[in-house]
Amino acid sequence: MNRVGMKRFTLLEVMIVLMLLVILAGAVTPAYLNYMKKAKVQSAKSESKLLADAVEHYYLEVGHYPSSLEALVSNIDNETRWNGPYLNGKLPKDPWDNDYVLSVPGKAGDFDIVSWGADGKSGGTGDAADLYSSDMEE
Repeated sequence: MNRVGMKRFTLLEVMIVLMLLVILAGAVTPAYLNYMKKAKVQSAKSESKLLADAVEHYYLEVGHYPSSLEALVSNIDNETRWNGPYLNGKLPKDPWDNDYVLSVPGKAGDFDIVSWGADGKSGGTGDAADLYSSDMEE
């Protein structure tokens, strides 16, 4: 049933449209992936700042730095001056779904909040590079 006035697409026209879509996707995908990498680093910076503020608050009340970040949400060290929790809810995961780590002393100060990056291990480059809170201060 061919309707009057309806135009059908030829195979060549369909192939040209598909090729243009593939070319467009090839151009946009790297930019999107780069944006996502930057967004994860920015998220790690924000969460590290939140955790660092909570560690400082803990220090001011208890008199020393916590043994781990878990001490910010529960009194795991049975501190008499613990007035927490110092964070609402539970500890956040880094953007790669790994735990943040408290390092006392830090690389350039009293402590660091560390994200091991995409690989979840110490060391690495690119996405797997370690992110230290002392390196992220602006």
